[in-house]
Amino acid sequence: MEMMIQLANVSLKDLLSSCLKDCVGLQLTWVWEEKILRGQDHELYYVDILTSDTHLDLLKQFVQEWKPIYEKLSLHHDYFVLRSEITAKNSYNIIEQLEELLNDVHKPRVELWMDSTSRSRLIGALDESIFQDSNVSKGHLYYLANNTYSTAELYSLIEQTMTQNILYQTSASEQTQHSMKTSFTIIHQAIHQYNSKQQIELLCGLTDKLEDFYIWLKGVLTAIQNYIHNGTRKG
Repeated sequence: MEMMIQLANVSLKDLLSSCLKDCVGLQLTWVWEEKILRGQDHELYYVDILTSDTHLDLLKQFVQEWKPIYEKLSLHHDYFVLRSEITAKNSYNIIEQLEELLNDVHKPRVELWMDSTSRSRLIGALDESIFQDSNVSKGHLYYLANNTYSTAELYSLIEQTMTQNILYQTSASEQTQHSMKTSFTIIHQAIHQYNSKQQIELLCGLTDKLEDFYIWLKGVLTAIQNYIHNGTRKG
């Protein structure tokens, strides 16, 4: 329980936001808008740049560093969504077996904790019948299983990118560096505790935190790329 409370206070997006503000003078915000598109009312949430005191070259460097991580998070997200769709479809057939139903709900998170070899072997062994009447193909799910980093591997990659970048090391404030060190220490402890005790709440917390970061990073990269495009066009 204590570890869950500590993990809940960790925010990858707040860490990266602080780094961007300290190192490149970039301040970001979430924007909500209501628009009519094709006659329908849509609620739009996106990241917008409040202020930027940096050169475009530094923003281009940020995109170059973080786009590969975003692409890996995207595969992780796609596997989670599609595998959840398959398990949910088949859970309707066992609705009376509550324990098995609950296990199915967490199955995608458990599989994303596996290494890609074990995960792809598991998907390869699934019966083709479970993919019937579904928009998910076994071939595509197998591709995702084989090419998706595990949850722990993604945390390691994010930590490495945040902490080993020379700009962050030299320009990040003491408060940001302290928050980063504390946050990744908690993440390491949570990963270790899950590996030791297999507490499903920790697995959910670690997986869902990556999902939140993926959505935020997608918005940040889109906002920065638009900013670079507009700045280049004006230049």
